[in-house]
Amino acid sequence: MAEDKDKDKEKDKKKKYYKDLEDLPGVGEVTAEKLRAAGFGEFSSIATSNPHELAEAGGMGVESAKKAIEAAKSMVEIGFETADIVYERRKSICRIKTGSSALDELLGGGVETMAITEMYGKFSSGKSQLGFQLVVNVQRPTDQGGLGGGVLFVDSEATFRPDRIVQMAEAQGMDPQAVLKNIQVARAENSDHQIILLEKSEETIVKNNIKLIVVDSLTSHFRSDYIGRGALSERQQKLNKHIHMLQRLSEKYNLAVYVTNQVMDNPGILFGDPTTPIGGHVLAHMCLAPDTLIQLGDGTIKTIRNLSVHDKVVSINKGLKNEIKGIEAKIGKDKMGEVYEIRTTSSIKASGMHRFFILSGFEIKEIRAKDIRKGDWLVHPGALDFDGKVQALPEIGVDELAVVTPEGRKLLMDKLGEARLRRDRLCSGLAISKRQFRRILNQGYPTSIGTIGELSKVLGEEVDDCFQPAYTHKHRKMMLPSKLGIGLSQVFGYFIGDGNLDENSVRFRDERKEVLELYQELMKKEFGLDGRLNKINGKNCYELRFNSRAMVRLFRETAVWELISRSPKEHVAAFIRGFVDAEGYVSKTRSRIQVVQKDEQTLRYIQMMLLRFGIFGSIRRRGNAHQILIDGKEVVKYAKQIGMTAGDKNRLLERWSRHYESTFTRETIPLRREAARELLKRFRLPMSTVPSKGGAYKHMSIREASALVKLFEKEGIDCPAAKFVKQLLESDIRLEQVKGTDRMRNGEILYDIQVAGNENFIANGFLVHNSTYRLYVRKSKEDKRIARLVDSPNLPEGEAVFRVTPKGLTD
Repeated sequence: MAEDKDKDKEKDKKKKYYKDLEDLPGVGEVTAEKLRAAGFGEFSSIATSNPHELAEAGGMGVESAKKAIEAAKSMVEIGFETADIVYERRKSICRIKTGSSALDELLGGGVETMAITEMYGKFSSGKSQLGFQLVVNVQRPTDQGGLGGGVLFVDSEATFRPDRIVQMAEAQGMDPQAVLKNIQVARAENSDHQIILLEKSEETIVKNNIKLIVVDSLTSHFRSDYIGRGALSERQQKLNKHIHMLQRLSEKYNLAVYVTNQVMDNPGILFGDPTTPIGGHVLAHMCLAPDTLIQLGDGTIKTIRNLSVHDKVVSINKGLKNEIKGIEAKIGKDKMGEVYEIRTTSSIKASGMHRFFILSGFEIKEIRAKDIRKGDWLVHPGALDFDGKVQALPEIGVDELAVVTPEGRKLLMDKLGEARLRRDRLCSGLAISKRQFRRILNQGYPTSIGTIGELSKVLGEEVDDCFQPAYTHKHRKMMLPSKLGIGLSQVFGYFIGDGNLDENSVRFRDERKEVLELYQELMKKEFGLDGRLNKINGKNCYELRFNSRAMVRLFRETAVWELISRSPKEHVAAFIRGFVDAEGYVSKTRSRIQVVQKDEQTLRYIQMMLLRFGIFGSIRRRGNAHQILIDGKEVVKYAKQIGMTAGDKNRLLERWSRHYESTFTRETIPLRREAARELLKRFRLPMSTVPSKGGAYKHMSIREASALVKLFEKEGIDCPAAKFVKQLLESDIRLEQVKGTDRMRNGEILYDIQVAGNENFIANGFLVHNSTYRLYVRKSKEDKRIARLVDSPNLPEGEAVFRVTPKGLTD
């Protein structure tokens, strides 16, 4: 213990302390002044900033900013804290009453400090009126629903009305002049000015005991300053940074932030209310786990954490058809304590507020993850088709060797004599020792082409003719492909299933010798090398080994999933075939292909790639491993489009294909039979179109659904339900039933993206919606307003009715 204390003291002595910002490396008086003006007045704010942000604020280089950040980190405690400390800190949270008990109840007691509350709605819906009411109420004592503090009001649309505040203050018996003096107002001229006002606000907050910040409106300047789709990414990034600044101020000074937002009618919204807040979902709590796989428009499959705003994703339009849409923004959230795992034929983890799409009668509706139940039918993508392109492989240099020829040795000796060079002096300029040079010259030891090149610079180009190519066990004559062909695609699939690497070799193992012999031939065609195929002692399997460091580098440096996923369909088929060769099994008793893997993420990639062929597999857990199952008619599709290498497995596939081609299969659509019959009854159409059946026949068959649609079209009946059935039959989606859901703890950063137009994307094979307290308010009759809590980290959805009167907000 004494030794540890002495070591700590020694570290403290060596640790450099900085008294002021000016003492930080790369920060002088001028830079420090700029940083303070931009809101970086403390070591903690610098320590938690990013280099580019700090460099821009201080007018310094990025490298200098990095050094300043590292120095600032040494002066503050940055890291984890126990939940009980967070719990104690949250006990200091206060709430401002709104004047309407119904609205207060909806918000859990009022507008909360340490949080951002957003209200969005159409013109004259009451957004600014609630802001004015909060401006007055926050100045009341805590026992009267206030916080006894001042207000900072950022006005971006010239909506600040002191006469309205006077009217509200007088209605509560407060001194109107005292109320107005307690409000710090600033008119934001543009988005940059709006950002600067908040960045420079800390001194004002402390000096005037500010307990409420109002921004009315949050997004109007961002909308007008960044026009066009090309500016959307920059707009969302700046808006996100602005919101993070507001959140930081709310937590640092335990104050409430109330922002208003405009709305727009978005005709691209797939289902639900087309009225959406401008600025998208930067404030929302709708996020997915970081390893969620996203389907891009060029075929690439990426995790959501690795997505870029320059990527384009597959989306579903109102006609239920696939479309390629751009990403407008990407958002990460790190304070989501729990997620919901939803399981159908695949699984996905999402925050409770993330929206999915569910079949509800004869329509598709949005549903929150937390509200999804076992038995629900969720929307998934159907078959996906991509052109794909042959992909270039990483450039790997082959270590070529050469040995000196007898004639070359004589020429080299003559050249050394002519140059009057001592060997030690010559070798000092080469990457070899004097002893190594002697072995190369006298004993026929091989050397690298690079060494020969250096030697020719000293002794002349004739030196190149003194050597001939040489090959060893580790450095063998081979060719490295520059493109990812069909053969190598299959090899990569097999490698991911049953391959292994060490420093010098690539290895495959299998019980079937004939399978390894086929891959031995594939590798020979691609690399020009003969692998060694041997039976492993004491085990019922064989090993195929290729000794080549260059090959090892190629296998390590190739981003297999990305390259394969955007390759042509034939390459994807070969890759899947190779993977199933390694890990797959064809049942002898039923039409099923079963592929087992410990890594579930690998199976998710395969599952999404199978959609290229209209093949739908399901993933489930099996002990400590996971398996993907391809059942029934899907096996027939697999046999025709992909196939297997092993003869016995291919024979089984052919057997099951013949069986299904000669057997009637009843395909169903998850639309209730009784609901369809009610539809026929309402329009007095023949009930025999959809016969009454019980038991396992509660859903219509595809044939019955098609007959229903044709009947309505023949009769010329304009029926939305029948139109929906037709749209569903012709769509690019499929419906999968939920097998179960679980709520679980989360410790990871969650992500969401905002997609242009359709506001949805494909994640882990699910169709999901894009992603503080978020209120939507709309005008009702006369002075009534209806507020709906749309998004909250801890409160249930709900609505509240209140009035906007001359005296302020009331029930």
